Amino acid sequence: MEIASIHQPPYLSWFGLLDKIIKSDIFIIMDDVQFNRRAFQHRTLYSNPSGKPSYLTLSVDAKNHQLDNLLINEVKVNNIEIIKKHYEIILNRYGKFKSFQKYKEEVEYIFNQKYTHLLEINLKILNFMLKVFSINTQIIYASEFNTQLIKSDRILDLVKASGCTTYLSGVGAKNYMNEEDFKNNNIQLNYQDFYHIQFDQKTKKDFQDGCFALELPFIHEDYMEQLYTHYENINQLNQLKSIKF
Repeated sequence: MEIASIHQPPYLSWFGLLDKIIKSDIFIIMDDVQFNRRAFQHRTLYSNPSGKPSYLTLSVDAKNHQLDNLLINEVKVNNIEIIKKHYEIILNRYGKFKSFQKYKEEVEYIFNQKYTHLLEINLKILNFMLKVFSINTQIIYASEFNTQLIKSDRILDLVKASGCTTYLSGVGAKNYMNEEDFKNNNIQLNYQDFYHIQFDQKTKKDFQDGCFALELPFIHEDYMEQLYTHYENINQLNQLKSIKF
């Protein structure tokens, strides 16, 4: 049984997406759907010593994205300096931790490149995250497939095209998923059972969830042990498909 999951490419993804990826054999990046400013395609959260998460938001050229039906893979970054500023914020927040020093050079390189499109930097960071967490899930792109379907129909079409027999969906998609269609096409539909890992964010405040997943290895050298223990405690080690502890 091979499992596929699908998601739009985020900027510095959080643990909810990391969880989907490591529970999948194939992860399909939905790069050719409409850009949504209210989503996390161009922004992320990081923990703040004040006790409330703060945003890192990229400046993109998408003023009329709804009117123009601007797709994610068409969105351009219009202020490179903001990306560099994000590195300075990350360095200021995590640079004091010994664990971050292992990644400092590569993180600095990533955030100091010249990008024209949002998708470029999102994929660069995603691949870095997969390497840090020793994840070997196969990555493919929705734009590689010739399909004009939408929502549940398109997801089903992509899962079939991937050759997988199971689709791991986020619970937020329940309101539009046509479960009968999946059944009729012999595709098992599972919904993500996600529990957010808790760890010391070094803020002297309560844990702030929803922050980008790389925060864990940036702060803790034993991050893989912490992640393993988390899945062991919630009895989900047997659901992990593509991570090496």
